[in-house]
Amino acid sequence: VTMTLHAFKPALVFAGLAWVAAQAMAADGAQSAIDFGCLNCHGAQAHTVPTFRSMADKAARRGDPAKAQQHWLDEMHEKNFVHTHAMVSDDAANAVLQWVAQGMK
Repeated sequence: VTMTLHAFKPALVFAGLAWVAAQAMAADGAQSAIDFGCLNCHGAQAHTVPTFRSMADKAARRGDPAKAQQHWLDEMHEKNFVHTHAMVSDDAANAVLQWVAQGMK
């Protein structure tokens, strides 16, 4: 069975769009982390809360970024007493958490 490039075009277009969307979401996550001040507590100098770097490393070791992202979102809801967590929408939080779960790339 021979397949032409024409047969693969929809898949290639979809893959390209998915890559562009992932890059945009990563940029949104990084920007949201800045906009909401997440780095004030979870930045490199964090002492009482996990840094985003340590969270990203842990997610990488466990090998399931989506599960880590959901776990962190659940923790944010459970620990809603943190004033800034209460101010962040789930969409913005998911953008930041996805950026972290993907190694902050």
